[in-house]
Order: sequence, then structure tokens, then C-alpha cells
Amino acid sequence: MISPRRVQQLVKEGVLTKEGRGRYPLVPNVQAYIKYWQERASGSNDDADIDYHVERARLTKSQADGQEMKNAVMRRELAPVDLIEWTLNKVASQIGAVLDSIPQKVKRRVPSLTAAQIDFIKREIVTCQNSAAKITVDLDEYEDQLDAD
Repeated sequence: MISPRRVQQLVKEGVLTKEGRGRYPLVPNVQAYIKYWQERASGSNDDADIDYHVERARLTKSQADGQEMKNAVMRRELAPVDLIEWTLNKVASQIGAVLDSIPQKVKRRVPSLTAAQIDFIKREIVTCQNSAAKITVDLDEYEDQLDAD
């Protein structure tokens, strides 16, 4: 059964015809409606230049690629980006804490160091931390490096 609203939509789309207020010729509209569904089922649509075989092959390949990635994750050959980011943040936090503690440890081991020398050590550590913070991901550079190896 087709709702009255759907019938109105089909009339607007030109699939069905109307002969006046609430009058629809039965036989031509049934034939047009059947033709409409046959065209949709076969994928022949005059409005679109879609090659359904190509699209289906593309979808199948994409699904296969997705499954391969899931399998690689399960084999622990791939890792999700958010896991890598979390791990790198954790490592960076631990490295930062160790670097921050170096000046105090050096001062305890070498009490004869002056405040200026300790400040120099701190500045060098901050320079190192700033350099690390400026690192960005450059996939082109990474691919070039892979090609060079």
C-alpha cells in the first residue's frame, strides 16, 4: 500500500499522473509505478551516470581493505592513531619530568656549581624541550625517507 503522501511525491516526480482533484487513472499509474520500480531495481536511471558495477567493486574493495586493517590491528601490526597519541603523550610527560629533575640532581652531585652554571643547564634543557614540542608530522618527508631506505 502506498500512502497518500507518497502518491503526491510520485506525482511531483512525474512518475504518476493525476487527472483532476483526487483522480488518478488506475491502469497507466500502475504500469508507471511498476516501470519506476523496475528501473530502480535494474539501476537504470536516466538522471545519473553511475556505473553500479564499478561502484559495487569499489565498495567491496573498501570493505576488504577495512577488514584487512582490523585484522592487522588484531595481530598488533597496526595501532589506532589515538593509541599512538596517548602513548607519545605519556612518554613525553615522563621524559619532561626526568629532564626537569636534572639540574637539582647535578647540583647535589656537584655542589661546587654556581647558580649561573645551573641556569645554563636549565636553559639547555628548556631548549631541548622546546625543540621536541615543535616536532610535526610530515608524511611526505616520511615517505621520502622510506623510499630512500
